[in-house]
This record gives sequence, structure tokens and C-alpha cells, in this order.
Amino acid sequence: MMWGFNLTSSAKAHLGPIVVVTMPSATVNGTAINPPYQAHSEGSLYNFYGSLKNYQTIKGSKKSLGKGDIVSLSWYITGSTLGKTAYRYQTCKVTN
Repeated sequence: MMWGFNLTSSAKAHLGPIVVVTMPSATVNGTAINPPYQAHSEGSLYNFYGSLKNYQTIKGSKKSLGKGDIVSLSWYITGSTLGKTAYRYQTCKVTN
């Protein structure tokens, strides 16, 4: 599964020109997994993207995504404008 997002104009104005994006949580079918996105700093015009095929649950089981799985991802975004933050959430159903 591939995913991506760009910040909206209002988010860019709110957060400033540089942002740090982290993924504090992710789930597959409601089970917490190790987040598949490493924190990094980018310009607010950046297309934040990634993919997920194999994952590991918090309890340590290794699995692969399958048809019908529901994946929920959440990001926490810290802006270069002091004290400005935002959240982004996506939930997807694997179709292939």
C-alpha cells in the first residue's frame, strides 16, 4: 500500500516553511503496529509519502498486509513557527 499527503495552503501558513513530521501511531485492523514512518524535517511544500507491505505488531508478530485489511495512520506535525502543530489522519482499506 502506498500513501502520501501534501500540506494545505492554510496548514503551510499556520506551520511555517519547515516542518517536522512524525508518526506516533498506526494500526492494522485495530491492532497497534510499529509506525512505518521515521520522523524527519522537510520544507512545508514537500510531498510526505511512504508505503507499507510488511509490518510488525507492537507485541512483535510480523505480518503482511492482505486484501480487506484496514490501515489507520496518524501523523503529528510540528511547525517552524513557534508553538504551531497539526495532526493528519488517514484510514485505508487494502483492495489488492
